[in-house]
Amino acid sequence: ADLPPAEVLAVAVDGAAAGRGIGRQLVEAAVAEFARRRVPAVKVVAGADNDAALGLYRATGFVDAARFEVHAGTPSIALVRSLP
Repeated sequence: ADLPPAEVLAVAVDGAAAGRGIGRQLVEAAVAEFARRRVPAVKVVAGADNDAALGLYRATGFVDAARFEVHAGTPSIALVRSLP
């Protein structure tokens, strides 16, 4: 699959702050900045077994685009979100 070059590289929230919407705010802020810069699409890669991350990205408009191994033996999923 052709993936866009723009990427949200990492989103992490301290476990003590989990469930407060901070991850969503971080993702939306990054996406808003890409949109402001007129980037047409952005990708993010998460481990295929990282249900929390995949749920966050899917809930913020990203869709599954490709499966592959970034590290041997560790499946990952690339998700893509098109921007206005």
